[in-house]
Order: sequence, then C-alpha cells, then structure tokens
Amino acid sequence: MPCRFAGSRSLDGGHGPGSVADQELMLHPDSYTPPDATDIPSGQIKPVKGTPLDFSAARPIGGDLEAVGGKPVGYDHNFVVRSDPHKLREAARVKDPKTGARSSACRARP
Repeated sequence: MPCRFAGSRSLDGGHGPGSVADQELMLHPDSYTPPDATDIPSGQIKPVKGTPLDFSAARPIGGDLEAVGGKPVGYDHNFVVRSDPHKLREAARVKDPKTGARSSACRARP
C-alpha cells in the first residue's frame, strides 16, 4: 500500500523551524515509487534496500541527501508500506538526538 509522508509537523521531532538533517529517521517501507522526469510517481515499484532511501535502520535524515538528487535536492518520494490494511502499523519514526524529542506515524491505509 503506497504511503506518502509529506512535510509534516508530526514528523519533525518537535524541532520546529530549522534543519532536520541531524534528526534520526526510521521508515518501515520496503519499496518506493520512483519519480519520472517531471517528478510525478512513475508507477514502478522499486526496493529501497541499498539505496539512499533505505531508512530500515535509524540514521540521520541528511546523511545521504545529496545522493537522493532531485531539483531541488531532497526527499520527495512515495514509500510503499506493506501491511494488513485492517491493522494499524508504525510506518515511520523520527528522533531529535539533541532534544530527545520523538514522533512516529502509524498507518492502516494510505
């Protein structure tokens, strides 16, 4: 099931305005939908493993930012969260290592 995490105050670790590059992100999807030349999801589904989009283990958001590419550079991707659509499941977790603030997003459906 596709799940898109857009700019959200619920995922900013309580940091508020400013950079989130040092915040630690963990995402549970195993796939994503790559964008086409116009930055619209292409409809393909590709694995995140081994790519700059692999946040299966918590790591700083800004760690592979340049490798993600894009114009402008950054994360603007749809992630595919596979789960039972009738059960709530954690899809993402973020932690600000400076303040200890944490946030998570749970999904049952897109």
